[in-house]
Amino acid sequence: MTSTNITPSDNRVVWYAVYGSNLLRKRFDCYIAGGKPDGSKAEYPGCRDKTPPREDRQIALTHTLYFANHSNSWNASIAFVRHAASGTHTYGRMYLLSYGQFNDVVRQENGRDVPGNIVVPPFEDLPHVDHFDIEGFRLYGRFIKTGAQDGHPVLT
Repeated sequence: MTSTNITPSDNRVVWYAVYGSNLLRKRFDCYIAGGKPDGSKAEYPGCRDKTPPREDRQIALTHTLYFANHSNSWNASIAFVRHAASGTHTYGRMYLLSYGQFNDVVRQENGRDVPGNIVVPPFEDLPHVDHFDIEGFRLYGRFIKTGAQDGHPVLT
């Protein structure tokens, strides 16, 4: 699932809906600007485009939150949401990012270098998918499109 049509900064944007430790803007900003979040052992290089998210908003995802596996960076469990929508709500925050930034954040969340190979599907494919899997990404390898906000896809 690679594409060559993603640049570090472009006008194609997505909402990245997050939960768990990424609710804290200061922590999420380390994926954008680079840095070491408080309490973490990991230092992140940041995105190639270090422009802050264009906007952020609260969101209620209709997917059940659960904790599994182990993060060496945090020495704690990792938050996930179930793939199928349910009657429960997971409260989160969504950040409006360029598609290039989204790719770079996904790479960092999965312990990959930035820059690196494109891992997300071509932007043009998003209207036709409800989820996508990134081969070889053990922890955060499935993304769910939960809808759209202001004409931009919401991915978690």
